[in-house]
Amino acid sequence: MKLTEPRARIIAAVITGIFALAAAYMAIAPYLFGSPNRSSSLLPTLTATAPPTLTATAPPKLTVTALSSPHVNILILDERGNPVESANILLIAKNTTYLEGETGSDGKTVIPYSTKGLFTVFCAHKEFSAYMKRDFDPSNGFLLIQLSRLSNVGSCIFPDSSGSIPNLEGWLNPILDSSQRLYLYATNMAINGGQHQPVDFKMNEPVEITDRNGKTVLVKFIEVIGRSWLVEFEDEGKKNP
Repeated sequence: MKLTEPRARIIAAVITGIFALAAAYMAIAPYLFGSPNRSSSLLPTLTATAPPTLTATAPPKLTVTALSSPHVNILILDERGNPVESANILLIAKNTTYLEGETGSDGKTVIPYSTKGLFTVFCAHKEFSAYMKRDFDPSNGFLLIQLSRLSNVGSCIFPDSSGSIPNLEGWLNPILDSSQRLYLYATNMAINGGQHQPVDFKMNEPVEITDRNGKTVLVKFIEVIGRSWLVEFEDEGKKNP
């Protein structure tokens, strides 16, 4: 049978399509069914990945700064305006509780306080006369003290009823009892040449104290508030001839 030209073209196109499908099948068959002649590395590899680790972070710490309590700045000078180092301060409240301070090389100290009201101020130094100020209001925030220097006079504070005199060995215990009697005990020291203890004394009048080394000073008790004493002493060995 003789094929017409259009029919021949159709048959040729069909045959060409069949060959194209066969070639495509041969190309993808290894991927579908595997082939010993083709490397498995051509196939995509799936790798299991561990989930990300979640790290708990602590919240930042909050630092709370407490408000500073009220305080009083104290400056202690001598007559020439020089700072006095190692001066002792006692602020005594109306209820007889007290606060302590000591000056540095700049003559300054800062004493915080919480008790309301007025204070009595004791100030002492072993090379200066005793200082006292009544009815000090700490809310002013500042106190200037000027100490007087005498060549043979010093002072000290007994915060809790008893204490020692600088450069003197032994211990003194002055007492003001509930009947307002004043008397003095001394440990390993002689009072007024060896009087039997306790020895009566009066405020601001000298009492002779001698230690075991034979050193003698004249001690005066300037003031007492509660159990706190302001003391002044005169070193007989430093008197000018």
